[in-house]
Amino acid sequence: MPPSISSVPMILIATGSTLEWVTGLGTAAGALAAASAAGVAVYVAVIQVRLRRPKLTMPFPVQGRELVNVGNIITGESAWIRLLITNSSGRDTAEDVEVSIEDLREIAPRKGAVPWTSAPALAGTTLRWSMKEEGATDEDRAHIAPGGQRLLDLASVHRRRNPFKSTRPLELLTAWRPSDDRQHLLSAEVELDLVVTARNAAASRYLVCISFDGTWGSDIWEHLRVTGLDPR
Repeated sequence: MPPSISSVPMILIATGSTLEWVTGLGTAAGALAAASAAGVAVYVAVIQVRLRRPKLTMPFPVQGRELVNVGNIITGESAWIRLLITNSSGRDTAEDVEVSIEDLREIAPRKGAVPWTSAPALAGTTLRWSMKEEGATDEDRAHIAPGGQRLLDLASVHRRRNPFKSTRPLELLTAWRPSDDRQHLLSAEVELDLVVTARNAAASRYLVCISFDGTWGSDIWEHLRVTGLDPR
């Protein structure tokens, strides 16, 4: 009885074309593995770049740190509203940071003042960094190191020695100083949309609300207030 086919040893005779196919298959598998490894490396590198990207935040202003009084024997007393811009630890240095006014609105007019019919043309202007030397270039941009912070001037009120100037405007401290004084606001409450940008960081937006009744009193911070600062 002849043996069954299943019991007969099978002998594979590899031809030249078969060897080429097997070799090609191995080469393709190696190339695929190399491509996969390269893809993983690129993905990891992208994640690392994102994790190190600067993260800029703006905390609520604190009296004595961002809200300060400055006295001057000649010009009188001034109250300054500043903003603190921080960069998270473990990130790259934030480069060319600037803060600009995206929009502004009058929430309430000051008593006796004419309400806005339209906002002053200040949208798009940048705010200036605090304590920059007079005449310094690029004063609207700054670098902030990892874990570092910078102060930015937002607004000020001045108590002049002139007793006849009882009405005090709220001055927005833009890097560009308009010649028509449109940055001087006679409003009881205003809202500003601010945008924080950097060359190597995603933009962030904040809504800042300021109220000022136009008087100084015994304590300016009873009349000049930051009533809100919220990320958008």
